[in-house]
Amino acid sequence: MLKKLSKRGDLSRKWNSFKRHFLLLLQPFAFSTIVSMVWWSGFYKNGIHFAKEDESSILTGVFLLLSVAYGITTAITFGSIWEKYQKVVRSVLRHDMQTFLYYRDERIPIIIHLLILSFSFPILGFVGFIEYHTVSAGIASVFSTSFVLSLYWVVITELQNPAKSLWFAERIPKKWLTIDIDKHFKLAEEGTPEQSPCLSMRGLEETLTSLCSHMENTGDLSLINSDPKLAAWWQENRTEYDKVRAARTLDK
Repeated sequence: MLKKLSKRGDLSRKWNSFKRHFLLLLQPFAFSTIVSMVWWSGFYKNGIHFAKEDESSILTGVFLLLSVAYGITTAITFGSIWEKYQKVVRSVLRHDMQTFLYYRDERIPIIIHLLILSFSFPILGFVGFIEYHTVSAGIASVFSTSFVLSLYWVVITELQNPAKSLWFAERIPKKWLTIDIDKHFKLAEEGTPEQSPCLSMRGLEETLTSLCSHMENTGDLSLINSDPKLAAWWQENRTEYDKVRAARTLDK
C-alpha cells in the first residue's frame, strides 16, 4: 500500500529529477574544468609555483589554518540552511502557510557569501601554486579542489530557495509563492500600531495554541471580536488553522 502511495516509482519523476541534478553538477564541473585549464596553461607550463623550501611551511601553516576556518564556517552555514529547509518541509506538510512565509525568502546574507569566498579562493590558489612533478597530479588536485568548493556553493544556494525544488513544486500552493511578504506582514506600512500579542507570535499554530486556546475550547470569541485586527486575521487564517489541526490530529 505504501509503495502505491509513494512517488518513488514514478519513472517520469525520476527522469526529471535526474536531468535537474545532472545540470546542477555540470556547473561545478564546468568551473573546475576552466580552472584546471588556466592552471595548466598559465602556471604549470610557465613553471610558476612555490619555492621548494617554502612549500612545506606554507602548507602546514597558512593552508592548514585556512582549511580549518573554511570547514568550520561552511559547517555552521550548512547546518543553518538545513535547519531552515526542514522547517519549510514541515510547514508544507502541515499546510502551515504562516510558518512557510517566515522562511520562504530567507537567504544567506551577502557578508557570509563574502566570508566563504575569502577562504575558497586562497585555498584554491595554494593548491595551484604547489610544485607538481606530473601534469596529471596537478590537474587532479586542482580539479577536485575547485569541484568540491564550487559544489558546496551550488548546494547551499539550491537548498535555501524552496521554489527550485521539484518536491516543493509539486506540493506548495502557487499562492504561497506569489504572496508579497512586505504586505502580508505589513512591513511596508508606516506608523503601524502595535500588533496584538496573538499576531506577533511566530507561526499560526503557536499563535492560536498559546494565546487563543481558551477560545477553541469554549467557543467564546469575545476576545477576538473585541480587536478588529485580530478578528480579521482570525477570519483570514481560520481555514489554514483547521488544516493544521487536522494534520496534527493525524500525526497523533
